[in-house]
Amino acid sequence: MTQALLNPMQAGRSVVAVLEQFAQGRPEAPAVVGPACEIGYGELWRRVESAAARLYRSGVRAGDCAALAMDSSEGDPLRDLPLLYGLAWLGAIVLPLSPDMRELNRQRMMSQLGARWFIAPGAGAPGALAPGAGTTGALAPGAGTTGAGAPPGASPIDSTEFDAAPARAGDAGAPRGDDPERPLLYAFTSGTTGMPKICLATQRQFLASRVATTLDVGLEACDRKLAPSPWPSRVGVRYLCRMLAIGGAFVNADFPESLAGLAALVRDFGVSYVSASPMQMRRLLASDTPEGLGPLPLRGINIGGAFISEADIRACRQRITPNVHVMYASNETGVMAHLAPQDEPDERGKVGRAPPFVEGQVVDQQDRALPPGETGRLRFRAPWAPSAYVDNPEASALHFRDGWFYPGDLGSIDAQGVVRLAGRADEVINFSGLKIMPSEIEAILLAHPDVADAAVAGIPERLAGEFPVAFVVLRRSPDWEALRRFCDERIDSTRMPSIMVSVPGIPRNESGKILRERLRSEYTDRILAHTRVR
Repeated sequence: MTQALLNPMQAGRSVVAVLEQFAQGRPEAPAVVGPACEIGYGELWRRVESAAARLYRSGVRAGDCAALAMDSSEGDPLRDLPLLYGLAWLGAIVLPLSPDMRELNRQRMMSQLGARWFIAPGAGAPGALAPGAGTTGALAPGAGTTGAGAPPGASPIDSTEFDAAPARAGDAGAPRGDDPERPLLYAFTSGTTGMPKICLATQRQFLASRVATTLDVGLEACDRKLAPSPWPSRVGVRYLCRMLAIGGAFVNADFPESLAGLAALVRDFGVSYVSASPMQMRRLLASDTPEGLGPLPLRGINIGGAFISEADIRACRQRITPNVHVMYASNETGVMAHLAPQDEPDERGKVGRAPPFVEGQVVDQQDRALPPGETGRLRFRAPWAPSAYVDNPEASALHFRDGWFYPGDLGSIDAQGVVRLAGRADEVINFSGLKIMPSEIEAILLAHPDVADAAVAGIPERLAGEFPVAFVVLRRSPDWEALRRFCDERIDSTRMPSIMVSVPGIPRNESGKILRERLRSEYTDRILAHTRVR
């Protein structure tokens, strides 16, 4: 594979054209492997070609919005992959409905974005399962000829008809509409601060952002990558398409709970590269090391989605592989900064440097550039980044201005280009006028050996405005005084959480980001009713 093929700014190419090139040049190379499925590039291309032809015969055309329910847990586990690329072949706009998306949100998205087609298991059949209903047998209200869970005006297509679909007579010949500048796919933000925001990527933007990310961490066509969650989760879709953009293989398996489980995936499926959230990595590091197991033969691990401590990075380098990459990224722009294996981590929010084609800057409240090293609002720009959210002018004005994307994070960039995070602007706790960054407190809590996970959130209070509360997941019976002494030695008294709450788990999204609003909604009343919660 040539470097020119992998240039993220390559002109005149679509996701379908790249897949076709790999299918013609390396038809036997694996595209997806895993416990329940395996498919090579040649066979995948045949199924994409067949899916495109059958979708075209169903009436799908270029520019149509097609809602694709990623519910292929039954039957063919890869059913929806050829459908996704088949829609791209035709030039349709894909609205992916992941299994973890609530039915109400699915309906809202389909109506808001004007879905012309609804593709789901049993869609249109009397008594069909509602999307996301799984094996419970729950019927969609009013399910029938209009399609299970489909909004008014959306025509149903039963995706089970595409299970393990072999090429059939007449399947070939669907017209290609995969223009690089044609809109391809609606993508959603993580939704940690409310309803997910929506971006629309063209085929060129979608391909460029995925190739840029893989190049930055050194992924190659020879790699087999394990993602934080399998297809067809939102994260799984993102990582699978990323590997198909470079001709590599996606390992479709659940993320392991232990080092022994990871070693088994390396042995059984040839995993050479791993992506994980900080919580998943901490879980691996907390597990026992099997006797005789040294560093795994991995070409790399990349960790992203939330804060990870210097101690965890060093432990991962020592116990799993020295090739640890830490990524600071967003759904809107992809990777914005990268801490490479040769870079020294620290506890001051260091996340590395901006990768090629990405530019970062720190500005004040008036969008004036700040000198190197000063803390302010971070902003980034990349050629593949969108310029606005769909149907959300208020959020667009807040996050997209003058060609820059504002992720909502505070931080600094020094004279060497090193990016450091100071916390999210919307998560800063205003305690009687004192600004407290939750991530700084969380890093210290996570350094205590008894703390398995931690989150800090501001709880509303009439006089102070907010006060910081630490939520901790403990590995053993709590010694609160010992934990407080540990924190007193490392946290300024003005920023010390006045209350510590033992919780069974920290709510996070699938990317590992803390859902602070959920913590506040669940515990605020209890905290305000008691001086101390244990």
